[in-house]
Amino acid sequence: MIRIAVVGVSGRMGLCLIKAALLSPQAKLTVAVSRPESLAIGKDAGELAGIGAVGVKVVSDLAAVTDQFDVLIDFTRPDASMEI
Repeated sequence: MIRIAVVGVSGRMGLCLIKAALLSPQAKLTVAVSRPESLAIGKDAGELAGIGAVGVKVVSDLAAVTDQFDVLIDFTRPDASMEI
């Protein structure tokens, strides 16, 4: 199973990516990241996406969770991707 991290989860596309990861039989959403000032911080990613609680809380510190995913999907801004 591929462990997926989604960065930019509070936007429309981020929420779609959460749903896709959660519905995939070959993937597992393990990390959800948003901006520190986002109202999504601390909330369950599945609940934000309208699927229900999945036990993945939205965090703001990507560096603190780098050991928890195999693949990172960054759906923020193009220049933010270059910083990683």
